[in-house]
Amino acid sequence: MELIVEDLTTLARLRRPGTRSTIRRVRLHGALADPVLERRLNTAYFACGCKTGSAAVSLTMAVSVLLGILQGFAGPWALWRILLYLAAAALLGKAVGLVGSRVELRRIYRRLDAALVNDRR
Repeated sequence: MELIVEDLTTLARLRRPGTRSTIRRVRLHGALADPVLERRLNTAYFACGCKTGSAAVSLTMAVSVLLGILQGFAGPWALWRILLYLAAAALLGKAVGLVGSRVELRRIYRRLDAALVNDRR
């Protein structure tokens, strides 16, 4: 199902907590129609933090392996330490991704609110 945002009522519906689970796409219509803003809205609205989390894990793995090669994988706990670093990177990356998408979503909501208020005048 897709939600078409064209006025303050449908924008308020988009903001409701349960809406995300019932729709698959958001479309901007009327005075709000902007393909670039629509793409940014969909990306931020449905973000789960996985992209940032996987980037953090990849970077952590590369650094851990590089440091292990350069300094030697000393000690019996080296592998466990690396696994803990990877788990922490995954969680932290996901959290950063979610927070970033929520900040972007608030910016987009403010922009849509302003466009709808200006359209009413």
